[in-house]
Amino acid sequence: MSGHITKNDALKWAVYGVFLFFLYVIQTSYGLVPRPFGATIHFLPFLVAAVAMHEASFSAAVFGFFAGILMDAGSAGLDGIYMAYYTLLGAGFAGLSHRFFRRVGPVCLLLGGASMLVENFFAYAFYHASASGVPLGRALTLTGTQIVCSLPFGALIYLAVSRVSRSLFPEE
Repeated sequence: MSGHITKNDALKWAVYGVFLFFLYVIQTSYGLVPRPFGATIHFLPFLVAAVAMHEASFSAAVFGFFAGILMDAGSAGLDGIYMAYYTLLGAGFAGLSHRFFRRVGPVCLLLGGASMLVENFFAYAFYHASASGVPLGRALTLTGTQIVCSLPFGALIYLAVSRVSRSLFPEE
């Protein structure tokens, strides 16, 4: 690739940006998505994983950075924690998927589910255990429910990102 931005690059990143904003709004708006057994459906970890599987590490890190900014904007937690977390996810997932994994849907689901597990672990360790006194068993059950309920949406997100990536760059 020559280093200049083509129309296809701009269009692809615009579509990724629309996906990001749309899924962020759905994920963070109460009442738009059902909450089975009290679990929140997560879209953004799967979106960051899917984009990272199709893009270079730096580009995926920048995409993760913007996903994190959105998450920080709607979070009452530490400022910047999601920005750092999703930036690392983007770069890390791109590196893993380009070196060790095939770029297929189950890998995206594995990466997205693992990121939800890590995110929920830190949320429990640094907030829920001390501030709200949620028992560990309840937190693990809720985390498992969130991951399982998010997986079908993660598969759809992977298919959409793959379709955009392949339709704009069929030769790759």
